Parts: sequence; structure tokens; C-alpha cells
Amino acid sequence: MATEVDTEAMPAGLQGRRSRLHLDLAWAQTQAKNDMEAIFHLQQAERVAPESIRYHTIARELVRELLKRSRKPTPALTAIATRAGVLA
Repeated sequence: MATEVDTEAMPAGLQGRRSRLHLDLAWAQTQAKNDMEAIFHLQQAERVAPESIRYHTIARELVRELLKRSRKPTPALTAIATRAGVLA
């Protein structure tokens, strides 16, 4: 399963792949309505490659979707949304 992949064991030059794996997992968790897990994977993607959240269209759409369905966004989601340029 993808959740069992240890991204920390990947070679240092593969930040883009690490980030993409976390974005894919965030997408899957968003589809399953596991919002906290989705936020976790967005945080991990951003930790590995900060530009992946700011410039990746799917990442920004995931953040928008999570914001739309949350009654009160968590501080973590609000911070990601701000850094992604989704919130001003």
C-alpha cells in the first residue's frame, strides 16, 4: 500500500517524488473524507518540497475542497491554505 512507503528512505535527490506521493495520498484521503489524514499528507508534501503546495494545481484544489467542507478550518489547514495562496 502507498501508506506503507517510507519516503524518508528514498534518496535525497527525490524530493519531487516524495512530495508527489504525499500529494497523491492527500488526494486519496480527501476523496475518502479523511480530512485530518489529507491535511497531514499536505503538510508532509510541503515539508519535503514547499513549492509543491504553492504551485501544484491539484494541491491547491485539495486545499480548497478541504476548506469548503470544514465548518471551522483547523489552524494547520488555514496555514497551508495561506501559504498555498488559497487564502489571502
